[in-house]
Amino acid sequence: MSQPPKVKLIPLIGYDPTIAQVYYGWFNDAPLVAQIAPFGGLPQTVVEIKEWLESLATTILEKRFTVYFEGTAVGDVGLTCIDYGREEAGVSVFIGEANLRGKRLGTEALRGLIAYAFGETNLARLYLGTDGRNIPAVKAYTKLGFTEIASADLTDETGQPRHEILMELWNTEPMRWKLDTTS
Repeated sequence: MSQPPKVKLIPLIGYDPTIAQVYYGWFNDAPLVAQIAPFGGLPQTVVEIKEWLESLATTILEKRFTVYFEGTAVGDVGLTCIDYGREEAGVSVFIGEANLRGKRLGTEALRGLIAYAFGETNLARLYLGTDGRNIPAVKAYTKLGFTEIASADLTDETGQPRHEILMELWNTEPMRWKLDTTS
């Protein structure tokens, strides 16, 4: 098997007009939005995205990273709903560039986020929801150690059916997630 692609995670810590334009494109890509936010809630106007990016500089409940591949912003990973008392957070991941989906970039970005979450923030549990019909995503999450804990048949905001799966990952192998600081 070939080597996994090298991705770099850069923290989103405030407003940057260049990165705001990139997210604007992603958050207004209908097929992508249907996958990553089927129940709505993404900022979509230039003003909303600017406010969202500015809010990331002050919140302790969310930590987001832009995913870079070969020097170009290609996606996003993040910790959401961080609960330091319960030592848990939700995770999200997407590759915004359609031509780069399915090339393991999201998996490697999520691997880096898990290493950050378990190594730098001392979280004990991560969880995510995904469309169970997205077999490649479910396989990738399972390969990283996530296990299914619940599922439900839901309807998204456009009325389309969706088989939502809730998965979790516990930090039972701390050394597995040690950050690689050599690159």
